Amino acid sequence: MINKMRTVNKLAKELNMEVVNCQNVN
Repeated sequence: MINKMRTVNKLAKELNMEVVNCQNVN
């Protein structure tokens, strides 16, 4: 369970970075 949460957290952070990058481009 804890492992799953870490993976989700990591994915969320990467997604957040991509969203921020997209906003910076626009």
